[in-house]
Amino acid sequence: MKHKLLFWRFFASLLLLAVSTLSWAYDFAVDGIYYSWNSDGTTLSVRQGLNFYAGDVIIPSNVTVFNNTYDVTSIGDYAFSDCTALTSITIPSSVTSIGNYAFNSCSGLTSINLPESVNKIGNWSFCGCSGISSIVIPESVNNIGEGSFSNCTNLSSINIPGNVKILGDFLFSGCSSLTSVEIPNSVTTLGHSLFQGCTKLESIAIPNNVTSIGYWLFQDCMNLKSVLLPANISVLPRGIFMGCTGLVSFTIPNSIITIDVAAFRGCTGLVSVDIPKNVISIGEYNQEIMGKTNVEIIPVIA
Repeated sequence: MKHKLLFWRFFASLLLLAVSTLSWAYDFAVDGIYYSWNSDGTTLSVRQGLNFYAGDVIIPSNVTVFNNTYDVTSIGDYAFSDCTALTSITIPSSVTSIGNYAFNSCSGLTSINLPESVNKIGNWSFCGCSGISSIVIPESVNNIGEGSFSNCTNLSSINIPGNVKILGDFLFSGCSSLTSVEIPNSVTTLGHSLFQGCTKLESIAIPNNVTSIGYWLFQDCMNLKSVLLPANISVLPRGIFMGCTGLVSFTIPNSIITIDVAAFRGCTGLVSVDIPKNVISIGEYNQEIMGKTNVEIIPVIA
C-alpha cells in the first residue's frame, strides 16, 4: 500500500509538472526566440521559452531551420506573458493572430504597432500592460477577445476598427487613463463591465446598431457626464451606471421599458432623470432616482 501511495504521488507530481510547462512548450529556438510548428506543419508560432524575453525584440517574418524556411504567422498563447523587462516588440506582416494572454502583464511596453495582416486579438492579450499609452489596431482586425486591454492604466485613447462586431467582457476594464473611445457602427454587442473603472472617461456615444449591452457597463466611471444610448434597446442593464458619481442628468431612450437592478446605484450626483412613459418597472437598489420620477419601483426578477 505504501509503495502504491508513493507511486501515485510521483505520478501526480509528473502530471502537475507537465501541465505547468504546457504554456511554454516549444519546438526549437533561433536567435533567442522560441517557436513551435502550427497544426499545418508549414508555419510557425512564437512561443514562451525557458527564458523571459527582455529589451527590444524583433520577430522575423520567417525562420530557416533544418534547411527549410517557415513563415511566422502567429504569436502564441502566453508567448510574452509576464515579460516585464520587454521594452519593445516588432511584429512582422506575416503574423495574422495574437494569442490569448500573449503580452499579459508586460509592464515595460510603452507602445505597440500591429501590422495590417493581423485579424484576431486573443483574450486578455494585452491585459496589465500598464506602460502602454497608445495602440493602433489595424482595420484588418475583426475579432478582439475579452479583457484584451483591461488594466492598461496608461492607455488614454484607442481606435476600434470598423470590422469589429463584438466588444467583449472587461475589454477596457481598469483603463483609468482612457478619455475617449469611438465605437464604430459595425459593433452590435457590448460585453459585461466593458468600461468598468475607466475613471477619466467623460462622454461616449453608443451607435444604434448595438442591440445587446452587458451588465455593469460603466461601473465606477466617476467622471462620466454624457452618454448617448442606442434607440432600440428595451432594457437598461443591471448596474450600467453604478458608481457614476459625476452623472448629473440623464435622458432614458423611449425604447426602454425596464430599468434593471442597481442601474443608477451610487449615482449620488444625479439631479434629474428623464424617464419615458414606456418604462413599466424599475429594479431595486435604484434609490438615486427615487423622487425624480413618478414611476413605481417594482423589483425586477433576476
